[in-house]
Amino acid sequence: MTPTRSTTSPTVSDWLSPAAAGALLGVGPDRVAQLARDGSLHTMRTPGGHLRVDRGDVERLAANAAAPPEQPADEEPADDAPPEPDAQAPRAAHRQRWEGMPPWRRRVREAQADVEVLGLDDKKDRLQEARAERQAARERAAADRQLQASEEARLRQLKTQALAWYVTYDVPADVRAQVAHEIEQTITSTKYPRSLSNVNAYALLKAEVDRCLAPWRERQAAAARAAREPKLRELTILTAVVYAMQQMPADWDTSMRSAFERECRRVVAGEYQPGMDQVDANAVAQDVLDQWLDEDDDELEDADGLDDDLDDADVADDDTDDEEDDDGDDW
Repeated sequence: MTPTRSTTSPTVSDWLSPAAAGALLGVGPDRVAQLARDGSLHTMRTPGGHLRVDRGDVERLAANAAAPPEQPADEEPADDAPPEPDAQAPRAAHRQRWEGMPPWRRRVREAQADVEVLGLDDKKDRLQEARAERQAARERAAADRQLQASEEARLRQLKTQALAWYVTYDVPADVRAQVAHEIEQTITSTKYPRSLSNVNAYALLKAEVDRCLAPWRERQAAAARAAREPKLRELTILTAVVYAMQQMPADWDTSMRSAFERECRRVVAGEYQPGMDQVDANAVAQDVLDQWLDEDDDELEDADGLDDDLDDADVADDDTDDEEDDDGDDW
């Protein structure tokens, strides 16, 4: 049967919880409870129902466990060896503390001890909670660092792919560096979240690179247009002149055709603007041809009018001659 006491010691330090006793003995609370059942430890319960173990018994067991092995019988103990402690002395001292104490004082001491033990338990719980919170915070911080490193690696891969896939080799080094700088500022977790599919991410990357390369491409196109503008101008003018000459009247002689060709080329060249469409150039040549045709019609009308006048004059002369003949006959 487990030895028990109906009262506790005057102070909390005289009695230990199973966990504290196990810490002194180097065992767990279950082993402390087993030692109490075996009778090796005196125990008691506080008014709150908590199990307490006699500190003296715990210290005795701890001292016995830490004592050196016994020397052989034929060897005498060293002169400086400390005397073996009396196992009954602590319990006798505990009994002397309680002898003659009124019951009401014992109950007060028990209540005080129970309050102190509860306070220590609460403090222990708070310490354990704080330790758990710190550990959880460290784990969250480690997880956040790992997630951040993974996110940085993902964004870095997107930037590398954008430069490798969508920036062609004919792009100069300075333009490539400028595009890389703009891509570095643009590709972020906000614009390219993890939930974004690869198809959409690559489409956004291509659009972003095209936007960055647009000024350079415009400059390249303008330089190319400027390089081929003289040839394009000459070709446009020549095509417009040929278009107009194909519609000239067939009765124009060679000199008139040459004069029209020179006039048409001069007018179209004067009206030409860089980037002028061929249809517009043909319209200018057509206007020149229409003007020449109108002038030709006017000249024909003038010529017809002159012929009519001459015919009228001839008729009048004939009439005059007839009248003179008639007068002669009358005479």
